[in-house]
Amino acid sequence: MPVSPLEPEQNVFAVVILGSFNPQIFHPLWYADNELIAREEVNDVKDLLCSDEISAFVLNEVHFQIERHRFGLTTKDPSRALSLRDLVVNTFTILEHTPLTAIGLNRDMRFRLEDPDLWHSIGHQLAPKAKWDGIIESPGMRIVAMEGQRKECNAEKVSIRVQPAGGVENGILIAVNQHYSLKNEDHKPIAVRISDAIQILNNDWKAFLSYSQNAATTLIERCRIETEAV
Repeated sequence: MPVSPLEPEQNVFAVVILGSFNPQIFHPLWYADNELIAREEVNDVKDLLCSDEISAFVLNEVHFQIERHRFGLTTKDPSRALSLRDLVVNTFTILEHTPLTAIGLNRDMRFRLEDPDLWHSIGHQLAPKAKWDGIIESPGMRIVAMEGQRKECNAEKVSIRVQPAGGVENGILIAVNQHYSLKNEDHKPIAVRISDAIQILNNDWKAFLSYSQNAATTLIERCRIETEAV
């Protein structure tokens, strides 16, 4: 019987940018004044905190959190993944003089596996237990992380983390990060680094979303095949 395609039961999508920011700028009213959100939506903002150290709020299932050296937008709603990207692009199209140093595309996926044997097998295959004999009793995988590159992708590195999903029976969390350096090693003007970040978001975000889920499901399916072969 063919196995139905795996789908994460929960997603977290995030764009994180490192640089130098003035958190007080990133107020819901600023977004409304610049027509990045509708003015009436300002009344729907939740959990607003705005100071010279941090600006944070939630609007339309998107979490904004901006600190002096970190800008982050996050959502758990798959239908908001593209609008999240567009918010970041439009923000820095306006703030074209903001010095940026790095950008990361992120997706965390939580899967609930029906087969407990597969759940255990993933841990056994990614973190073999034999090496721990005589060192600790009943060893179990807590986290495995790998780092490398992707073909036909300009990201400096791709990192994938696998670990049990806390509080979820037979749950597994697979987190994928795609990191790009925007360092000024070539003395690029700030505007060029902004342009590079916008180009990354416009060109790579959709491909990253597809890649991240394919990477997670491929990893699980390979473990499933190995389990069934035993």
